[in-house]
Amino acid sequence: TQPATSAPPVEAPAAAPQSNSALSFKAYGGRDIAIEDYQGKVVMVMFFSTDCPHCQNTARILAPIYREYSAKGVEFLGLAVNPTAAQNLPAFVAQYGVEFPVGLGTSTQWYSFAKFSVLKKTPYVPHVLFVGKDGQVAEDHPGEDTAFWQDQATSIPASLDRLLAQ
Repeated sequence: TQPATSAPPVEAPAAAPQSNSALSFKAYGGRDIAIEDYQGKVVMVMFFSTDCPHCQNTARILAPIYREYSAKGVEFLGLAVNPTAAQNLPAFVAQYGVEFPVGLGTSTQWYSFAKFSVLKKTPYVPHVLFVGKDGQVAEDHPGEDTAFWQDQATSIPASLDRLLAQ
């Protein structure tokens, strides 16, 4: 007989690796958004919850930043991932002056785009990923990244400026 060997631990199958261009959604207002349409541009992608106070604050902070950086060719995209987003999104957009494309997202989209393991505990929102002109994620700032979020009015433009300079 063969000696007994221990089997490797069983893990949930990871999603097949996808390029960061595999993100698309229908924006509030009906427009179809696909990140590959922004190839050659810097894009900030935000996953958020419409009922999260930190996300609401970020949306408020992003309004003037978006106006400034959209004139420089930067695009912002937002996906609401909370269960009540469908009901809350219109009020969220109006109340926080959101001018960039936002829509309903899923945790599957979020986890896939951010390349999270399905075994990772649920990350915190807001979560922003900065995509460079080459279409690849250059910076990843989940909600747990306290250093980034402490002064987001400075850190977000700094990230955008770094990517625009490349």
